[in-house]
Amino acid sequence: MPNDDNSIAIMGETVPASRERKSIDELHFLPDNPRVYAAIREMSDFPDLTPEEKQVRIYERMLEEPSVKNLIPEIKRDKGLQEPIIVRWDTQQVIEGNSRLAAYRKLRDEDPEEEKWAEISCLVVSKLTDEQQTRLLGQAHLHGKTEWSPYAKALYCFRWVEELNREDSELRRVSGISLAEIAKSVQVIQLMKENSDDTLSNFSYYDVLVRSKKIASAIQDSDQLRDTILSAIKDKDRKFTAQEMRQ
Repeated sequence: MPNDDNSIAIMGETVPASRERKSIDELHFLPDNPRVYAAIREMSDFPDLTPEEKQVRIYERMLEEPSVKNLIPEIKRDKGLQEPIIVRWDTQQVIEGNSRLAAYRKLRDEDPEEEKWAEISCLVVSKLTDEQQTRLLGQAHLHGKTEWSPYAKALYCFRWVEELNREDSELRRVSGISLAEIAKSVQVIQLMKENSDDTLSNFSYYDVLVRSKKIASAIQDSDQLRDTILSAIKDKDRKFTAQEMRQ
């Protein structure tokens, strides 16, 4: 995380950085940021969109996030940011601060004549390795003050292990997440995919199925019970909550 306005500490290394104001139109949301990735995962047509269309869709979806809705009045009241966003300039992507970028764009859309919403305070690094970027994301969100949701964290683990085909031990090293937690997270998302369910609000049900030893054992022993529970979770008229499943 930032040490000062001239550097960022990542993995024990000091990476040069500069404090700048950048036009919000120059900056791009980071699709690999778990909060963003969680927001776009439900969009079946997303891979077919142009880069520009993807950015628009991400922005529209980010506006639905509670974190962004809460930020908009706070930033408007404070007339700006208390902390700069972190930008990787070789890609012009926001590594940390995607919610703040979305809030700024919304404020600019609401008041196009107000100059202060046209530019945003940034801590800019010229480039990062993929490993440095992963570690920076982990420092900022997995153990920081703006934590990702359990769903976003699980997607982060799943994407790393299953989609990027990278070692879980490497993820543990750069993120600090235990191997056991990585394995559980991957299992939860795999179960959702097997059940063709991308609904964020259903995540907690699948999380219980994997983490509850009693339930996990029961559905492992009975395919019929497993199918019944998975079908019930997707039913919009279900009569039980994830909390009730934990009891």
